[in-house]
This record gives sequence, structure tokens and C-alpha cells, in this order.
Amino acid sequence: MNNISNPRMQDIVVDEVFPHSAETIWKALTTGELIARWLMEPTGFEAVPGNHFTYKTAPSGEWDGLIECEVLEVIPNERLAYIWKGGHDANTGYGSKLNTIVTWSLTQSTQVSSLMCI
Repeated sequence: MNNISNPRMQDIVVDEVFPHSAETIWKALTTGELIARWLMEPTGFEAVPGNHFTYKTAPSGEWDGLIECEVLEVIPNERLAYIWKGGHDANTGYGSKLNTIVTWSLTQSTQVSSLMCI
């Protein structure tokens, strides 16, 4: 991502290798019940571009704990991207305002799948 136009923007990249097929990891990224097991329970999630859904977590300070999301891109077994908006300007640390894009990219290696979250 080019951050020259907005110096406050930054990329956070987590590159992880799992001993599972891309299809298995995709299922964990796109099935509500499975997402709830490792992240948070989504309400209204469907892996369909334009779909709006929410995550609910513990409130903090002025923040109600809601994370508003919209699916931007879906390429089955390869890429899932969505907008993630939550937090409140009055909070610092947990619950501070965050408007970002979460992108999950799956690539197949010779032995295992690699998951990258940007």
C-alpha cells in the first residue's frame, strides 16, 4: 500500500503458514460459526461483495463494541477483503477509532497453505 498520500496509514502484515489446504482455511474465514471460534461472532456475514455485517466485542469507554464491516472482495480460496470500522475518538488503546481494510490472502505452497492478513 502506498502511504505517501496519508502518512497516518500503515500496513500491518502477518504472514503465517498452516498445515491445511487453502479450502480448509477459506472455510474458517467465511463460515460464521467458525469465525466466531477464532475471532468474534459476526452478525449477518456472507462472503458476498457489498454485504454489510458486524462484529460485537466488549465495549470500552465511549465505544459500544460494534465493528461495522462491508465485504469488498471475494475470490474463493484466494482472497477476502472487508472494511472494518469501529472504536471511538475519545478512547485510547483498546476501543480507539479504527477505520481500515482487512485483507486475507491465501497462497498455496508446495506442502502447506500460507495465510497473509494485511
